[in-house]
Amino acid sequence: MGNAMITGSRKLPTSHLTVRVPWHDSKWNGTVCRNPCANTACTVLPRIGRNKSELRETQDAGQSLQSLPHFP
Repeated sequence: MGNAMITGSRKLPTSHLTVRVPWHDSKWNGTVCRNPCANTACTVLPRIGRNKSELRETQDAGQSLQSLPHFP
């Protein structure tokens, strides 16, 4: 039964998916990075790099995203 297929199914080629997400120094806990200037991984992604404001992020470092008035 190891390679048996379910009736009606079809064999498809194996695919691999790579997803790139920006690095975060607080394990994606809902806060601004603790050290935004050290987070160069964000600058590689065009939309994030274009909109990144290290001055604002440094002022907000470590704060909850939901507590920030300019967070969408």
